[in-house]
Amino acid sequence: MTEIARAWLVGHGLRLVPRVPFEVARPFGDERVALLHHGPVGNRSVLVDDQRRVALGRATSSIGEALDFFEDDATAGPGWRVMTADVHMPFPPGLTLWSTPPDQAWPFELTMAGGTDDEMMHLRGPFDRLDVDGLLHSGVQLQARAARSNGEVAITSYAVGGQTWQQWLGVIRLWDDAAAMLLTAQAPSERADALFEHAATIADGLAPRIHE
Repeated sequence: MTEIARAWLVGHGLRLVPRVPFEVARPFGDERVALLHHGPVGNRSVLVDDQRRVALGRATSSIGEALDFFEDDATAGPGWRVMTADVHMPFPPGLTLWSTPPDQAWPFELTMAGGTDDEMMHLRGPFDRLDVDGLLHSGVQLQARAARSNGEVAITSYAVGGQTWQQWLGVIRLWDDAAAMLLTAQAPSERADALFEHAATIADGLAPRIHE
């Protein structure tokens, strides 16, 4: 059975659904996005810009080798956003979007260049009931806690192999009831500030998906 992406890109009037497993990046800091499929016989990639122009990567002979769908989307406005079954959010430069296996609890991961395997950001939910207190557990230290316009965030610290890591835990409420999404970002302390800035940007722009 063919695995279907649980996260994809929309923007500039397009819907781009990469073939899994994949990674998607904005390597030039502008509106060009590079979509790379890690296939069984090698990587296949395409580069798409805001004018809907496509450049095929090395060893790639067609768009379909890297993407399952490249199609018009009249609802997709300017700028690139990550879309899932429930929500959509900004996709800022400096981050890479990765697919996850179907049995993973979150549909994608976001990373910065130069990080370790465990340094990442991910999104889970929606949960019927969720609050910051329920996310704090023994072994972590609460560094900060603050209310947001759409929820609450806590920053904790903990030790991993003698190194101090920090975690950004954002409870984001997007619906009228108590349902919420959990946005988590974690990194070694020396890299945490940069990743947490991205987390705040995504949390500010997180919105529920409107199903047609």
